[in-house]
Amino acid sequence: MTSTFTDKVVIITGASNGVGAATAALFADQGAKIAAFDIRDPPATTSDNRIDVKCNVSNEEEVITAVKQVVDRWGTIDVLCNVAGITDRMQRLTETSTEQLNTVMGVNFFGPFYLMKAVIPHFIAKPGQVEGQGYQTQLPKKGAIVNVCSVAAVRGAAAGASYTSSKHALLGLSRNTAYMYHRDGVRCNVVIPGGIATNIMGNSGAGDRGEFVDQIGGPMLQKPQSVMPAVTMPNDTAKAILFLAGADAVNGAELSVDHGWTAA
Repeated sequence: MTSTFTDKVVIITGASNGVGAATAALFADQGAKIAAFDIRDPPATTSDNRIDVKCNVSNEEEVITAVKQVVDRWGTIDVLCNVAGITDRMQRLTETSTEQLNTVMGVNFFGPFYLMKAVIPHFIAKPGQVEGQGYQTQLPKKGAIVNVCSVAAVRGAAAGASYTSSKHALLGLSRNTAYMYHRDGVRCNVVIPGGIATNIMGNSGAGDRGEFVDQIGGPMLQKPQSVMPAVTMPNDTAKAILFLAGADAVNGAELSVDHGWTAA
């Protein structure tokens, strides 16, 4: 049986581990061609349906070069999944250095901004665009974007100042993109995970989970509704990403994968 994603070209950032790796595996199982972007050195092995590209998403020139490599290889792009992210040490505003803020914003906000800016023109350039103005009963299907935000995008007590600011900014950009490009056939949706069993703390240079728990045990998390109910596995978020990428009528949605944390 042919999948929705058979032979579709999917860019996934942060694809070497965690949610990114789980997302790449799910799309590959659906027959997609995977462009796996990551700041780590790519593996030596290659395949016809996957390319691994070393890319620092916070560097716009590297993003432009990486996207060009995908288009040169397969001629098009169908889905963009912005998964790459780093966190902070739960620092309050006055404890946050400008350097740290720039680093976290660079990956969590500017990374998706650069990727979307580079990819959307390739979406729009596809054939089949609906012409004319005014109300349209149907919209073209050009491309899908799924951005991984966080509970910190909608709450103030889930992370530090840098991370919270970056995810709030990404949520706003996603909402704006969903509206501004809907008549071009470009959809943009958001996944809002809670705590995920990944190595984001270590990868971000923010210490281990024990250290993180010590830091969030203070006044910021005294209210019961601020406490994370449970930790999810990477595949849980990956399934939500896959769903939103394939749901043609869903645009501007924010899908929580957080055991009800944001419902509290």
